[in-house]
Amino acid sequence: MANRAEVKRLREQLAKLELLALREDKARLDWLEKQRMALNAHTGSRYGWKLVQSHLVNRLMLPTPEVCEMAGVDLHDTGLTSDDVRAAIDRVRTRS
Repeated sequence: MANRAEVKRLREQLAKLELLALREDKARLDWLEKQRMALNAHTGSRYGWKLVQSHLVNRLMLPTPEVCEMAGVDLHDTGLTSDDVRAAIDRVRTRS
């Protein structure tokens, strides 16, 4: 059985790893938001985020108020990859 000092050290190590993971998730979301803002600046549009979920689909959309919702930019789940959201963002983020 681990002593108290070892338990404390392990908890601190876990807390540091969790903080790193949270910071990386924040960086991913900040990067996505910068991409949205750049798209809006480039096209003069007003896209905003919308998450669409059902038993058939999970979609992250960028609808704009000027057009119907389904005419927005649709980032959907029918691609050729089985990456989770973090891996998908990271793959593109490292290229930019």
